[in-house]
Amino acid sequence: MAVEPTLRRARRGAPNVWRRRIDAVVFDLDGVVWRGFVAVPYAGEVIERIRAAGLRVCFLSNYANRKRSYLCERLADIGIPADLPDVFTSSFLAALHVGSLAVGQREYVTVEDGRTLAEEFRAFGMTAEPLPTYRRHSESPPCAVVVGYTESFGYQDVARLLNISGYVDGLYATARDRWYAASEGPLPASGWIVAAAEEILNHQALTLGKPNALALCTVADSLSVPVGRILMVGDSAESDVGAAKNAGAYSCLFQDRDAAAPASAGAPRADFEVSDLRELTRLLGLPS
Repeated sequence: MAVEPTLRRARRGAPNVWRRRIDAVVFDLDGVVWRGFVAVPYAGEVIERIRAAGLRVCFLSNYANRKRSYLCERLADIGIPADLPDVFTSSFLAALHVGSLAVGQREYVTVEDGRTLAEEFRAFGMTAEPLPTYRRHSESPPCAVVVGYTESFGYQDVARLLNISGYVDGLYATARDRWYAASEGPLPASGWIVAAAEEILNHQALTLGKPNALALCTVADSLSVPVGRILMVGDSAESDVGAAKNAGAYSCLFQDRDAAAPASAGAPRADFEVSDLRELTRLLGLPS
C-alpha cells in the first residue's frame, strides 16, 4: 500500500490547489524511471497520464557516458516515447555551459568511459580529448579537465592527471554523486573520481549537473516555463531535491521500499515523498 505523500511546506496548500501551479514534471532516470534500463513499476503509466493532462514531461539525469539519443531509444524500449529535446544529461549540460563561458583558447581533457563527453564538447565547437589519448605538444594551449563517469578510473589515470597538472587552468565535473541506482542496488558514482582529481590537480571542481541550479534552469528555459512551476521527481535528496531547492522548483523524493537509497546527514528535505509513482497523479490532482 502506497504511503500518503508528505507535504513539507504547508503554505503551498493541498495538492489540488498547487497542481494549478505546475506546468512541467521533470524526472530523474536511474532509480525513478528505470534501474538498469528495466522500467520501475508504473513509470510509463504515470508519465502517460501526466502528459495526457497537458503537462510537459522532461528527463534530467546525471548520466555523462550515455548519449541523449541512446537514452531516447532506451525510453522507447520501455514504452515511454521521448524526443531529443526532452532529455538532458550532465555531459550535455557541461558542454553547453562551459561553451558559453568564452574563456579563450583551451583544450579539454575528459575523464570518462568511451568518448561521449568529449563528443558533446566537440559538438559545441571545443577541442576535447579523453584522458588516455590526450597528448600535449609544445604549442598546446592551457587545458581544463572535465570529469565524467568511468568504472575503470585508476592509478594510471591519476598519473596522467599529475603529468598535465602544471598546464591545467580549470576543473569541471558533470556531477559528483556518491551513488546511483542500479538493478543490483546502489553503486558508486562519480563523486570519488572528482575528489581524486581535485586532490591531484589542486583545483576545486565546478559541478555543472545536478544539484547545480543551472541544470533545472536550463530545462525551464528550454520549455519556456518558469522554473518555479516545475516539479522535480528523483530518488536522491542530495542531487535531485538539491537541484530543485537551488533552482526554486518543487521537489518530490521517490523512496521505493524495494530499493532503499543511502542518505547523507543534512541532505535537503523534499516538499513531498512517495513510495509508489502512482502517488504522483494524486499529488497533481489528476483525474482517476
